[in-house]
Formats: sequence, structure tokens, C-alpha cells
Amino acid sequence: MFSPVSASTEKLSEKLVEQIKQQIVLGEVKPGDKLPSENELCELFQVSRTTVREAILSLVALGIVRVHHGKGIFVEQFSLDHFLQKAYPIILSTPGDYEDLIRTRCLIESECARLAAIHATEEDIEKMCRLITVSTRLRPDYENDLEKLKEINSQFHRIIARSCNSKVLLHIVQPLWHVIDKTRQVSLITSERRLQSVREHTGILEAIRARDAQRAYDEMNKHLQGIRIGGQEHG
Repeated sequence: MFSPVSASTEKLSEKLVEQIKQQIVLGEVKPGDKLPSENELCELFQVSRTTVREAILSLVALGIVRVHHGKGIFVEQFSLDHFLQKAYPIILSTPGDYEDLIRTRCLIESECARLAAIHATEEDIEKMCRLITVSTRLRPDYENDLEKLKEINSQFHRIIARSCNSKVLLHIVQPLWHVIDKTRQVSLITSERRLQSVREHTGILEAIRARDAQRAYDEMNKHLQGIRIGGQEHG
């Protein structure tokens, strides 16, 4: 499960932290599990006790583990959403991870849009209309407006997920929201992409308002495919 680490530009203790977080993401280590003792971690990672203690202190500060003196080191009980807020740099650490996120979003959010065309209330549709109206008034080349646009994009996708009338789909996509929001730090990188995003959201909204489920699915899928720029996720 764990493997020895070697010195580089990254501190050894930081490498230990990343390995342990990765194992939690993969489900190899679960909330409530007891980690190996300090001595065992020293042997597993082939590092000093000082390095292990630095790593444990970092994990405690992140709220990922707790230390019960005399009992051991335990993985904290936390929600998946909370952990993803801490772990998203691991989840999206390579270009292939961004591609994987896009594929996952296409599978989930396209179906959310299809169901939203069937189940969205007039209030849901009105909320999306207001967001589109505000977004069309923003200046895509202004930094402050860019921050507002990112927030509007996030709200738009969340309304669709909440209006699809599927608790299972909602619970699947909710933990991803923080990860998706973080990818918007590099999202909407050009003025044209920002304008295109608004146009694509408008197309999704029109399909939902028309109660055209297949078109809503296709419009969302096209939008999510369109945010693939340079192998990264930009929605």
C-alpha cells in the first residue's frame, strides 16, 4: 500500500502526506481506520521518525487524521465532500485526470440536464434565466466580472442538478462540485471562451424551458465537450 519515498525538491514529510491522502481517495484507507504506528510508518516509508511526525502533524492540521495517545493514529470520520476539498490537488494532478473529470461530468450532468427538462419547476427555470441575464451583462475582459461569471456558472450547473428529481444523481454529483469549482481557476481563460460559455448555457436553458429532454442532454454534452482546451477541464 505505502512505498518508500526519496528526497527531492519536495519535503519527505509532504510526500508521506500525499501518499496517505491518495490511499484515502482510492479507498484503501477508510475513515475510522487505524494507521500503522510511527515505527511502522518509518519502516514503510524508509524515513526518520522526525519526518513521520511532521507528516502526521500536517495531516492532523488538515483534519484528515487524529492522534489518540496510547491508542494510535486514526483516519477522521468526514464527509466525502469535505475530504475532496482537501484532496482535489491529488485527484486532478495530471492532464489525464482532467480528461477523466470531463468524461465523468458528461455522463452525470448530461443526464441531469435531460431529467431537468422533464422535472424542472418554473421557479428553477426562472432562476436559470436570471443567471443567464446577469452573465450576458458581464464584461468578459474584466477580472471582477470574470469572478462573477465563474460563480454564475457554478450556480447554473447546481440548479440543473437539483432540479433533475433524482436524489441518487444529485448525491453523486455533489461531492464533485468543489473539485469542478477549483478547475475554474484556469477556466474561461479567454474572452471568447467566456462568451461561448454563456451562449452554451443559453442553449441548455432553452432546451430545458422547451421541455426537450434529448436536446437538453445534447446541449449539455456539447458544452462539457467544448470546455476541453489543451487537455484540461475549463467549464
